[in-house]
Amino acid sequence: MSSSTRPLEPSDLPEVAALFKTIFQGDRRPPSPELIGYFRDLLFGSPAYDREVGSLVHVGPQGRIDAVLCATPIRMRCEGETFTGRMLTNFMSSDPGAATSLSLSLRRRTQDFLFSESSRPETADALKAMGAAVLPIQSLEWVKVFRPAALGLDHLAHGAGGPAWRALAPRPAPSTG
Repeated sequence: MSSSTRPLEPSDLPEVAALFKTIFQGDRRPPSPELIGYFRDLLFGSPAYDREVGSLVHVGPQGRIDAVLCATPIRMRCEGETFTGRMLTNFMSSDPGAATSLSLSLRRRTQDFLFSESSRPETADALKAMGAAVLPIQSLEWVKVFRPAALGLDHLAHGAGGPAWRALAPRPAPSTG
């Protein structure tokens, strides 16, 4: 069997969630139903969902998914014209060759634009290789406290070194070199 790149199907989600756990968490246990549901909502729940501008998978010669580019389709209007694009969320691969194939496949797609927020350096490098421009991180960085009372209690209990305050600490900007 040869390898191929194709749009993500809902039936792929357990395999995608398992690859996510392995790549990002180092955990080879089966994914929880909640994680699979999260991917279902994220990747198929957009009102702009269209199979042609959704997520992509690379299926290796053994018939298993070995790379995934998770994308949420979005639409924007500018001066009366509608543009369709992809917001790239997770890019994961257990095989460098599969990642390259998936990236090249994306380049040939017909979306009007792609963007990714807070991308990992590896993802940013792959996108730059496809011709993407990296915006200065300062223009995108912001913090919203969703549970201000919990943050205040954490500060009272632990001071500025508590876990909630550490989560708000500035992070180094990804390499744009």
